[in-house]
Amino acid sequence: MSHIQLNRSDTNTTDDWNTGERQVNTTVVTVAVGVTCDARTPLAMLTAVSGSQLIGEIVEFDSNDTNDNGTNVAVFLSAYDIDTTAEKAAYHVTDSGTFNPDLVNFTQADPQPTEAQLLSMFLNTGIFLQEPA
Repeated sequence: MSHIQLNRSDTNTTDDWNTGERQVNTTVVTVAVGVTCDARTPLAMLTAVSGSQLIGEIVEFDSNDTNDNGTNVAVFLSAYDIDTTAEKAAYHVTDSGTFNPDLVNFTQADPQPTEAQLLSMFLNTGIFLQEPA
């Protein structure tokens, strides 16, 4: 497993991304091979083996997945752009804070999440979605 140097992308500039007073924290996780996503993308943790991807590895959240493998449960937000096309790698991900739902990248979600889904998306995590004041 390689470790990727973290570079802030243009999507992490000053804007109304942080919409609350909760402290923003990150943690390092292993992102499964084959994940390519922008910063601020919801991520899920695999709860079952999926091809070459292993239990506990991080993949992109997919609200439409019905495989019961954890991909339809959002637990983190990507703190930076992620690209594990060639091999799995360690990345910093956001595990707590309050963020603007309009700036979350829902690339796998089709259709886009409803307001009710947004409110419960990160249930039992330290991540909260809240419109700017």
